[in-house]
Formats: sequence, structure tokens, C-alpha cells
Amino acid sequence: MLELKDEINDLTEKLRQVNIEKRNVEDDRDNVVKQMEITNIKL
Repeated sequence: MLELKDEINDLTEKLRQVNIEKRNVEDDRDNVVKQMEITNIKL
């Protein structure tokens, strides 16, 4: 049972990391879109 618990903990941590990375990618995308809008306004 302990092995299973360890595995669940590992997977939970990996999922947390993936969610953090996903958020970062979404933030990056939002920033790129904002930059593009600013650039378009300047053009």
C-alpha cells in the first residue's frame, strides 16, 4: 500500500508541475497577444 501511496504522491506532484507550466504558457500567450495589439496600435 505504501508504494501505491508514493506513486499517487509522485503523480500529484507531476500534475501540479504540469498545471504550473500550463499557466505559464497561457500567461506567455496572453503577453504575446497584448504585445501584438500594442504593435498594431502603433502601426
